[in-house]
Amino acid sequence: MPNESCGRYFGRGPRMAPFLAMAVLAVCSLPGRADELEKLLRRPPSPGSLALLAAHLGQDGVAEKLTLGLASPDADTRGTAARLVNLGGERALLPAVQEALNSEKDPAAAQEEIRTLAALGGSSFDAALLAAGRRFSPTLDGHLARILGRIRGPAAFALYFSGLRDLALSDADRKDFFRMATRGTRPSFPRPVASRSSGWSGARLRRSTSWAWRRFLAGAMRRRHSTDAPFESGSR
Repeated sequence: MPNESCGRYFGRGPRMAPFLAMAVLAVCSLPGRADELEKLLRRPPSPGSLALLAAHLGQDGVAEKLTLGLASPDADTRGTAARLVNLGGERALLPAVQEALNSEKDPAAAQEEIRTLAALGGSSFDAALLAAGRRFSPTLDGHLARILGRIRGPAAFALYFSGLRDLALSDADRKDFFRMATRGTRPSFPRPVASRSSGWSGARLRRSTSWAWRRFLAGAMRRRHSTDAPFESGSR
């Protein structure tokens, strides 16, 4: 396959519409030619025209077309653009993805935008992710918990106890979060810092549900992570 990143387009997130999957498969099986790209860039943004850019990610003009797609009035177009930003690792477009998410009305498009920000943006976009979760609650709460647990691993525990746990998560959502967050190979869990800057405090830790801590410890024991290190204290 000429563009190895095309293969990662499949099997991630919601199932694509058959026509969209076939379009991406067709374009990813062929070398991306310059004349072909020029024709694609002249097309107005749509799910199909953007999907055909999968073999050209990183080339001149593609980022601009994805930016237009993120601002499209069509939800499927916005979702496809967000997925391609993720696929191509286009971190320079994350502000445009966040802008789309901040005003998003469609749950399916929001799901793609959330995944992209969580995968590429790191903790700097946590506030936007939690705000979107609250706005779409309870529709995307489980999705948000699972994507953060899968991508962040043990590092997602701080976000869980500082805000994610307050969403409308079912027992199954919470169990999936802890299962995913503890299935990595990191040698130890990060120690939460009780300080104003981190959002942690002794009172907050004491208020944390015993159920959540049991899941935390169960995952730690299962993966043999270290949990006996004392919590650092940054309070003054």
